[in-house]
Amino acid sequence: MNWNDMQLVLVLAREGSIAGAAQSLKVNASTIGRRLDTLEQNLGVHLFDRTRHGIHPTAIVERLIPHAELAEKAADDFVRLTENQETQIEGLVRITAPPGAASEFLGFRLIGLHQKYPNLQFQVDASIDYLDLSRREADIALRIQRPQSGDLITKKLGAWSIVIFASPEYASEVGQVDDLNALRWITWGPSLEHLNDAGWLSSQVRPEQIILRSDSIDTQVNAARSGLGAILLPESYAVADGLAKIELGPQLKSVFSRFPKSGLWMAAHRALRHVPRVAAVWDFILQEVGHFEAST
Repeated sequence: MNWNDMQLVLVLAREGSIAGAAQSLKVNASTIGRRLDTLEQNLGVHLFDRTRHGIHPTAIVERLIPHAELAEKAADDFVRLTENQETQIEGLVRITAPPGAASEFLGFRLIGLHQKYPNLQFQVDASIDYLDLSRREADIALRIQRPQSGDLITKKLGAWSIVIFASPEYASEVGQVDDLNALRWITWGPSLEHLNDAGWLSSQVRPEQIILRSDSIDTQVNAARSGLGAILLPESYAVADGLAKIELGPQLKSVFSRFPKSGLWMAAHRALRHVPRVAAVWDFILQEVGHFEAST
């Protein structure tokens, strides 16, 4: 088996379907099917059981996976060693970030980075999925929780208080709020209801008071801006959105004084952290965070 064969087995085992493996490897599903057929024929071994619900690794694949993962790490280390020989600040830097951080923080600041380093290109994955830095799915990650695994270098960018925001008109309409159930609410959808603010809100207000649930931060903010309801946001993110703070009564002020702050962490793989193109973006983000906090 060569590395391409081992990579195919790994991806098929991880994705659980030929279609998923094809998407991961950026080829057609028919190509994956042919490659698997050829590999099984050459090895004389049945590797995957194919069903209408996907594919399932056989016992031999379960034994092969640890060895394939070692080969994967060796291939990644090989690439990183060559990348560490870069001397110019140029090329593609891939950044993964939560949607809010991508739109409210990165989106407004990439122009400054481009002006400083015109030979850089950027790819921003604005999603809730955690791309794997160890597998080179991204170069830099912004995350709301500190990464706990992998050979990573991490830096805490800051922590911001959570505040109730709404359109200026709705904030004026409700006045000082002493009961959270007196507000119409906007919060995260089902796939993100585990987040601190979403879980806390669901425990505090009646279900009928939640008017909108969405996994899109842009949808939430635009709905709040239109006057649909109130929204929980880090104080620093909402300043540029034309939103107003809801005035809280004494009891609610006490409650929110104990609400956990929203944090943001930056991470990169140790082997890539000082590659010129990655280091330039890392240092720029640190610099901009200081400006961002000073302006909010």
